Amino acid sequence: MKKTWCVIMVTMLSTLFAGQDILQEEISEWILSSTGFEKNTGQIIDFEKNPVDYIKARINLKDFSIFITDKGVSFVIYRMERKNAGTEKGKQENLVHYTRFDIELLNADLSRIEFEEELPGYTNYYYPSCPDGILFVKSYKKIKIKEVYPGIDWVFKIDDKELHHEFEIEPDADYRKIKMKVKWADVSISEDGKKLVFKTPLGEIQDGEIYAYEKSKFKSQNLKFIIKWEKIT
Repeated sequence: MKKTWCVIMVTMLSTLFAGQDILQEEISEWILSSTGFEKNTGQIIDFEKNPVDYIKARINLKDFSIFITDKGVSFVIYRMERKNAGTEKGKQENLVHYTRFDIELLNADLSRIEFEEELPGYTNYYYPSCPDGILFVKSYKKIKIKEVYPGIDWVFKIDDKELHHEFEIEPDADYRKIKMKVKWADVSISEDGKKLVFKTPLGEIQDGEIYAYEKSKFKSQNLKFIIKWEKIT
């Protein structure tokens, strides 16, 4: 009987770029614009308006965004601040503080990405560099990165408005190959010894406990193992 092991990380996530401040009105709207994983077809650009090819998909949430890259996942945590603009009385600008935090999957192959469970609607993007637009950009509830290691898939999905990510591991696969490297965050262990804490200049992300379960055609046995990332103020 063929079985699959899944290590699930139930995730409430965050954003991309590293310790900078930007004045903006467009980004505050952009942060809230997406309800699913948006495939990068050229619409994701840097601050110099150049396409960012190493980003494969993104999802924008209330306080943060997540970017699926060719190395792993980038989180960008935002903090909005209103300030008076110049000398004009009563005029305000939105100042967005943001910081980037990466988790890289070491010695992995993230080239085979599948988008599943398409969401209704689409987004059109128009930039000065492409006045004809980048059209009909779709969003999805689920991303599966196939064979990041032999016999191991990395899955991101939205369930009940929460973001989960998990590793689906075939019976003969070696789970010990899964190794992650944290960049641009200080890592420590929580007081109860059960969680990892990722500290950034704009707050902390805390890992919850891990769940693992064995899945077959006839049963799903819960072996209790989970990681849940939570933003802490």
